[in-house]
Amino acid sequence: MSHIIRPLLRALAGTLLLAGTACAETAPIVLQGAAPGRWTMDLDAAVAKASEKQLPILMNFTGSDWCGWCKLMQKQVFSQKEWSDYATGHLLLVWIDSPKDPSLVPARFVQRNEELARKYEIRGPPTYIILDDDGKTVLGQLGATPNATAKSFIEEVERACRYRPKAVEEFAKALSPAEAQAYRKLAGETLAARMKLQPLADGDSPERRAAAESAASLEDAVERWHIDAEAKALGPEKGPSYKKLRTARLTVEREFETWLATRPLRTPENAKVFKAYQDRLKALQAEIEKF
Repeated sequence: MSHIIRPLLRALAGTLLLAGTACAETAPIVLQGAAPGRWTMDLDAAVAKASEKQLPILMNFTGSDWCGWCKLMQKQVFSQKEWSDYATGHLLLVWIDSPKDPSLVPARFVQRNEELARKYEIRGPPTYIILDDDGKTVLGQLGATPNATAKSFIEEVERACRYRPKAVEEFAKALSPAEAQAYRKLAGETLAARMKLQPLADGDSPERRAAAESAASLEDAVERWHIDAEAKALGPEKGPSYKKLRTARLTVEREFETWLATRPLRTPENAKVFKAYQDRLKALQAEIEKF
């Protein structure tokens, strides 16, 4: 999903995810300096390297030794070779930890981590903030999902990063002049709508609801451009099936978000609805990953 995973989503999924989820081994976290694809606590170095390499930054707000969702993402996503290979070529990774064991974070980073959590209004871990290579522009905010895989999370990251000027121009190269102009306009409007949404409180005010609906509609329009391009690249034999699956997943995602926006109570019936959505999304993702 392109939005931050709401606390409700974590609450409803609580019956599906044990707090003691086994944690895959974490690669050593660098305390000083930064390199693409390696987790570092040194945000300043990551920002400098991002500017040098013209790569976006993924900040991982985690509770590494207590957060079940964080452990699940570590096991299913970050410990996977597919993720490591992707991140090495595409991202600077910053580890913003709030552990129970204070020895896991050097004293010099503790206050800074708290300040960053306030700055980005982090409601709880894991939250993933994606910044452009200027270290300031927020491209997206992602969360955890029970069925996350390296491939699905990479896709989420790429969805957020497609609004970077460099990415917009790269995609536009394959379009006709008229199409390129239309795509640039749409991408710009979508980024503006996302930026408008970010400072609004995470609540259910009419203003936020309208901004969220506008941003979602524009994001879907951009997504359809990319679905069409990917289907075309697959050719006439595979393309139509791929497009049908991707479009179906997009529809289910939006239905799920609309249902969550009603703030359903945590009941056995709603837990079943939640699981049904997750099962549908998991099945669609499995089919998509075959291409």
